[in-house]
Amino acid sequence: MNDTESTTVPADTVFRSPCTDPRDVQRFQSFSDDHRFLPEERFLHMLFYDFDINSVLTVRAGKALTTPGAAENGTFPREKLDGNDWSVMLQADDRFARWCEWDRLRPEDWVSLLRKKPHFIDRLPESVEDRFTGFDWALILEERPELESRCDWSRLEPADYAVLASSRPEYADRCPWDRFTGEAWALLLRYQPQFADRCDWSKLQDFDWNLLLDEQPQFAGMRAKRKQAAPG
Repeated sequence: MNDTESTTVPADTVFRSPCTDPRDVQRFQSFSDDHRFLPEERFLHMLFYDFDINSVLTVRAGKALTTPGAAENGTFPREKLDGNDWSVMLQADDRFARWCEWDRLRPEDWVSLLRKKPHFIDRLPESVEDRFTGFDWALILEERPELESRCDWSRLEPADYAVLASSRPEYADRCPWDRFTGEAWALLLRYQPQFADRCDWSKLQDFDWNLLLDEQPQFAGMRAKRKQAAPG
């Protein structure tokens, strides 16, 4: 997805920080406020690296969840629970599957669930799986490579391959190197600098260089060399 076709993060999105340290909570909020103007896919890719998966799966204001015992006793606020709630509950305890209203789970709820409980893949509706993006599959396989056979590889964009290979370099053989953008190279080399010999440095723009050098400052010399060689 290129920047001109992307939508930005909705202004009323509430981000639930995965951090517990007050300083990190503040850092997370500052990140969200400073970067929400970016196209949504780029925002999520950056968020994935600066924090973790719980940040990527954005949610609205949460509700108090319940327990299997409460469900068994009938004191179950089922009408108040959305797909994110069900996903969180199932990640905590498989017994909630008995009462789960599966049709409420959105693709992002399924991604979160499958990363933690891959055996629920058998309950994944085809209509939801058809809506999975390449980024969704990258996030799932990053934790659960055993679900590879279900992945529709045609949906992965270069940046999605970069996200996946950055945490699981064994997938590098699947990467379409000739299609990698500057963003994809920066995302990959941030955590897997051993692939630098395959990089087409000419594709990196200033934003991509800044993203890369923040984690791998040893490439500053390459950036300087590229600038010196640039015409004019």
